[in-house]
Order: sequence, then C-alpha cells, then structure tokens
Amino acid sequence: MLLISLFFALAIIPGVEALVKKFNMRRGAAVGIIFITAMVAVVLMVAFLIPAIVQFAEAVGTHFNEWMDQAQRLVERPCGRRGGGHHHRRGGHGPHASRGSGVG
Repeated sequence: MLLISLFFALAIIPGVEALVKKFNMRRGAAVGIIFITAMVAVVLMVAFLIPAIVQFAEAVGTHFNEWMDQAQRLVERPCGRRGGGHHHRRGGHGPHASRGSGVG
C-alpha cells in the first residue's frame, strides 16, 4: 500500500504544480481538486465499462460453444485447402474451357 500511495503522490505532482502556479492556489486545494477529478474519472469509467464488460461476457457465454466448434473445425482442416473439401482441377471449366487441345 505504501508503494501505491507513493506512486499516486508522485503522479499528481505535475498537476499540483501547474494549479499552484497558474491559479495561485494553495497546495492542499490543488491536491483536493486533482483527487476529486480522479474520483469522478474512476466513477465514469466504472459506469461505462461495467455494462460493456457484462454485455461482452453475456455474448461470450451465449456463443462460446459455437466459437469453439468453429475453432476446432479450423484446426482440423488440412493446410492448403479451403473449406468444403472440393479439389479444383484445371480444364473443363472456366474461361479457357472452350480451347481445344488441337486434336479434332
């Protein structure tokens, strides 16, 4: 806890110095303003992030089995082949199919 407190104390020094110089306020008041601003920021982050995290967790819970099945199929698919197991051969289809071999 002491290290965390030291970190925050050192982190607010530039903001406190700026408020003291720019607005000619006392250090205690500057620390209070920064503390209140930080608390408001934390509350806003929690208010917006918690619902998003809950929504994401619900989506993962709903689709987890489907995603795992897709991942399993992807892992099991042989390399170099696109899905479906169809092998495409040249000839018979496509833009050059009408060209003959010259044999009549």
